[in-house]
Amino acid sequence: MTHDRDEALFREVIGVARAQPPAQPGEDLLARVMADAEQELDTRAAARAPRRSALAAVWAALGGWAAVGPMAAAGVTGLWIGISPPAGLSALSQGVLGAQIVAVPLLGTETLAGLEAAP
Repeated sequence: MTHDRDEALFREVIGVARAQPPAQPGEDLLARVMADAEQELDTRAAARAPRRSALAAVWAALGGWAAVGPMAAAGVTGLWIGISPPAGLSALSQGVLGAQIVAVPLLGTETLAGLEAAP
């Protein structure tokens, strides 16, 4: 019974609502909304983040710390092996290349320390 009464009341309210024309916003409301929107656009344009530097762009393109960390470790390891190669690496390169390996001092510290006689 309650269901029938609620259904009748619902249909009556819906009928009254359909008989009325839809509400239209006033011109003053639309003008205020547009003024607020323009103010918000100006605020957001002023608050934009500054441009990133070229180094930051390269850093992001490389992948950040997750990619640059292992690349730096590999570079330091390569430099270390290049400056002070292990004995096994010298023997391996002699066998592969078939050439004599000559050690060349990079900084010439032997001469600076007085360990080698000057000509």
